[in-house]
Amino acid sequence: MLKVQQGVNPLALLAQTLRSLSWYRCHALLAVNLLLKMETAIQTLPLARQLAALALILSATSGAQAFSLSTSGELMFNDSVADVNFTLASNSADVRLWTDSFRNGLNFDPVLTLWKRDGSDYRLVRGADDDMTVGAGQTDYDAGLRFVSLGEGDYRASITATPYLVAGTLYSDGFKFAQSDIAHTLISQWVQPGSKDDQKGTFWSLNVTTAAVPEPNPAALLALGIGIVGWMSIRSRPI
Repeated sequence: MLKVQQGVNPLALLAQTLRSLSWYRCHALLAVNLLLKMETAIQTLPLARQLAALALILSATSGAQAFSLSTSGELMFNDSVADVNFTLASNSADVRLWTDSFRNGLNFDPVLTLWKRDGSDYRLVRGADDDMTVGAGQTDYDAGLRFVSLGEGDYRASITATPYLVAGTLYSDGFKFAQSDIAHTLISQWVQPGSKDDQKGTFWSLNVTTAAVPEPNPAALLALGIGIVGWMSIRSRPI
């Protein structure tokens, strides 16, 4: 039979243990704050019910959060680059990046490129010119990227006007026109190659979304253990 030493405050013991486990410090700090706020009320309960209450508290701190970002701006020249940096704090599923600014030819035809930080630089993940199937609001020549999953880390999304494309696999390699006869020009005065309509608008917009990835974390595992202890304490009582 599992025994808990008499006179030991399980709330204080658990709070001290959580503080010492730096691997999941964020979860630990949240759990500790909850414990301190509820300590007085929970201490009036029998030990078995204290343990059950703690299990519920810790289980509420577990679970990954989805990520969402929407931003926009203006791209003044045909060789300008608009960069948006963001961070995925954990492994993420169904990651989508898309523009919805083409608007049937009102604005320029965008290229979307995703990079991931690699030391002091960013390494190419993937790029896309036209894909209007990724997110809401896209039309004809909008760009989009979709990934089944992406790992945690720092990312950079770059938006350029086609055919101003990446020059290599590192961000520091820069960008270049796919056609050598294109000169530096204001987008408002430029006839974009392969344009469907006038396409002289400078507006761009970017959307990024992810789905939460359920994954085991220390807080959830600790909650499971506490629940088992509480169940065993209840089962061990004589009838």
